[in-house]
Amino acid sequence: MGSDLADRGEAALRAVDQLLRDRPVKDGPDFSAAIAALSHLRDALIARHRDGAGELERLGRLNAVLTVVIAGHYPLGKVPWAQIEAARGSLATLLTELAAG
Repeated sequence: MGSDLADRGEAALRAVDQLLRDRPVKDGPDFSAAIAALSHLRDALIARHRDGAGELERLGRLNAVLTVVIAGHYPLGKVPWAQIEAARGSLATLLTELAAG
């Protein structure tokens, strides 16, 4: 995994971890930080795909993680913490795969 992609991946994981630690009721800076960090990681993965790395499947998985976090930021009811925890696991798996090449 390239240095920029690794840095963005670590930042995204830290942001999601912070979100899970703080568990705000909704609409707060932790959600905004996690969404921004995940979006920056997605931008780097898109660039890698455009360079020929063929990352569509991984982009789809990352978009799913981002979607779950956005759903928590603007919930129709209670914040879906179990789904956000599952998305965090998916993100960690994705980052491990990217690091392995």
